[in-house]
Amino acid sequence: MLNMLNIGLALTTFMALFPIANPFSTAPVFLAITQGDSEQKRAKQVRMAIIYMFAILVVFLVAGTMILNFFGISIPGLRIAGGIMIARIA
Repeated sequence: MLNMLNIGLALTTFMALFPIANPFSTAPVFLAITQGDSEQKRAKQVRMAIIYMFAILVVFLVAGTMILNFFGISIPGLRIAGGIMIARIA
């Protein structure tokens, strides 16, 4: 039972982070930017991008509430701002 809960939590987390990373729109941009580069250089850039993205997400996971409190941003205010951004993009 606990194993299925962990799988569900991991899947839910992945589904929440998937739109943030948005590989469908970033892959063509990455390929265009690295058009003349070797495969080794591309692989190194992908690894570094993954490390940076992971580090940024972990920092906000651990310290996100403290950062919001420092700047005086409330959760409802963040939700409203996020909704406005999504509506503008759509």
